[in-house]
Amino acid sequence: MSVETLQNHPILKQYDVLITPDPGGRHEPDFSLADTEVIAKPIERILPPVESGTTFSSSGSINFQSDFERIDNLHIILGMRGKQRLAHDCAFERARYERAITDEEKQAVKKGVRVNMERTLYERAHSTQSTIVYYQDEEGRIYHPDFPGESFDRMLQRGVENSKRQGFVDCEREVKEFEGWKEVMGVLFNPQTPIGTKEIVISGPGLKQGTAFTDNFVDIFTKAVDPATGKAVVAMTRFASGASYHEYRQIAGRLNANYFAGGKTEDAEIDIFFKEHPILIGSNDLRDAAQLFNEEFCQQKGALEEEKTRGYLGQCRLFILHYAETICAGFFDPEQVKLAFNATINKFDEVRKGLIERANSTGIQILEPVRGLRERVVSFIDQVNYYGRRQVEEMMVGCGLSAGFSTGKLKGFWGKFTGLISGMIGGIGGLVGLGESDSMGSLYFPCPACGAINKRPREGYVERCQNPDCISPEAVCC
Repeated sequence: MSVETLQNHPILKQYDVLITPDPGGRHEPDFSLADTEVIAKPIERILPPVESGTTFSSSGSINFQSDFERIDNLHIILGMRGKQRLAHDCAFERARYERAITDEEKQAVKKGVRVNMERTLYERAHSTQSTIVYYQDEEGRIYHPDFPGESFDRMLQRGVENSKRQGFVDCEREVKEFEGWKEVMGVLFNPQTPIGTKEIVISGPGLKQGTAFTDNFVDIFTKAVDPATGKAVVAMTRFASGASYHEYRQIAGRLNANYFAGGKTEDAEIDIFFKEHPILIGSNDLRDAAQLFNEEFCQQKGALEEEKTRGYLGQCRLFILHYAETICAGFFDPEQVKLAFNATINKFDEVRKGLIERANSTGIQILEPVRGLRERVVSFIDQVNYYGRRQVEEMMVGCGLSAGFSTGKLKGFWGKFTGLISGMIGGIGGLVGLGESDSMGSLYFPCPACGAINKRPREGYVERCQNPDCISPEAVCC
């Protein structure tokens, strides 16, 4: 790439740029970042960047033993057993909140919990794309504003060390993925790297037997400028991909003719190779991440459009906020965490699958009274109890198994009644465990006359339906 080309770059032309090119770079045959000096300063807007390298605190020896002891304890408290790698682990979130010291950090952790839950829901929907942004502080550490208190690489390192101690089959892949991520951050946060430079990480399905990584993604990292601060940031956009490993080989070779030179690329470990070796795309490639993906890769069939996913998240916003509140509560109540977690997942799944809409279109008469009964669950806490006691559909997503907690169900007559309704309406899912329980069963039950959800006192009864518009309030008879 010539000096003239760089200086006429549509993004870089708003900068003062001093360039000393050196042909023969590692990633691109005609341009090297290693010996190129780029002093980038948007004219009259941004000060020159601080000449500091990227610092990875995980490079030193870190003892996570106390963290793991608390996480193991939380697993026991939450009733989490087994060695399955989970895509979303509530214990890690609670432990992170407990490590936060200041109120500001605790509020930021709470926001991070919300972001993490949204990521989980994105993965369950197999959304076509999602984006996160990385920042760098004055000491060169990479961080994410929603996960405060420690550098992001330290968080990733904790996950890698946990995989090692648990003996996960994908441990080697996670180690190499971490190394590849550090290379990406080191290159893109280098002050000499031009704005608009990209790195592509192919994240295909794991190839080892028993792998937790069964989904297929392409992550595109782009160096950009935060318009609010004028500082360099790295935006990572994840795309749900439909390409095979054979196609990935062809694409990588097309993007960089020297990509496989001297590397270990056996078919049985190609997934690990791609994770460890990002593909550098120079700033002379003016395509944005979406255009680059759409022109070079292929979209995953059945993936949900990001705009639709965001709309579904909006309908579940209160559930997501409630879940974050239970994780970050001053008094940790594991039962409330389980209910809130299950409720958020189940509510989102129902919205994205359009279960009510499909059920209504069947014309079965029984659907209307059951739908009416469900719509009378007007209290949000009632909804949490309703969705929270339903079984979460298990599925493998990008980072492991996405599953829920085991919770109690309604007993006695109402348990049989709701089980019958559940079987009849299928897609709606029916009525399952609502609310808290005592020795007589659930505290929540629907009125036989109007379908409104009633709550009786613990170890007690109600004489009239709590719905003021009930046509036969004495019908509850309990």
